[in-house]
Amino acid sequence: MTDPAADTTDVARLRRRYDRERRARLEAEAIAEQGLRDLYQANRSLDARIAERTRELEAAMALAEAANEAKGEFLAHVGHELRTPINGIAGMLELLDRVVTDRRAREWLTSARESTERLERLFDRILLFIEFDTADLSRVAETVSVEAVVDQAADRWRQSCAAAGQLLVVEVATPIDCVVAGSEELGRALDELLDNVVSHASSGAVRITAVADGGFVTFSVDDTGPGMRAAAAVSASEILETGESPATRSGTGAGIGLALVRRIASALGGRSGIDDSEIGGSRVWFAVPALGAGSTRSVFDR
Repeated sequence: MTDPAADTTDVARLRRRYDRERRARLEAEAIAEQGLRDLYQANRSLDARIAERTRELEAAMALAEAANEAKGEFLAHVGHELRTPINGIAGMLELLDRVVTDRRAREWLTSARESTERLERLFDRILLFIEFDTADLSRVAETVSVEAVVDQAADRWRQSCAAAGQLLVVEVATPIDCVVAGSEELGRALDELLDNVVSHASSGAVRITAVADGGFVTFSVDDTGPGMRAAAAVSASEILETGESPATRSGTGAGIGLALVRRIASALGGRSGIDDSEIGGSRVWFAVPALGAGSTRSVFDR
């Protein structure tokens, strides 16, 4: 026969075990339920924060777009206001050129016209410098073949180089299908470099080169002048603040034009620099991403 007392003990033990398991299950369910409530609240809080940050970002983007539009309108207005009196001065000087016959007066007139032209070019450079400050030209600039960029620049400057006693040489070492972004901008950058050479370098040789390497195309202008290596370490902001660079003080004339070249290269996703030239003077270069074939070595490993 079974012992009733033992059976009672076993039943009590089983009941206690059942009660413990039931309490543990209820506690686990309560913890899980609380966790789900906490997670729900956290998700709601996170959604609210995301919505708030999204509104803040949209407001910031709208403000930035409005600022860019205001900046564009301001630059257009300033450009108009600057060019209007300059054009008036140039027109008056042209009229004087038709009636002034005295030799000394004509010398003064020539000097005034040259100063007016230099002032107009300076205003154009400053406005472009500001315009390219935050631009990402690599996304919107027109594409063009490397050979076309170099040939067009050479055509524009061959006569001026010859008049300055400089032989212009062109060397292009890029694949036929190699193109770059920034048709007008790259042409402007080469114009700035060639203008500096024609205006300040001594007679001799001037070389324009374009080399595709490591996904970039490096455009460079070499001359046989005294060089301007000192300008390499001068930032664009320093040039604007002081109005001169070590190069301008030493007589080579690299200033806002060189800063503009740097800014154009940066806006196109590249960079620029100055080295000693193989032909005796300076080698000023800027490199921009290539949109065609190229080799594997980085163009900036120099």
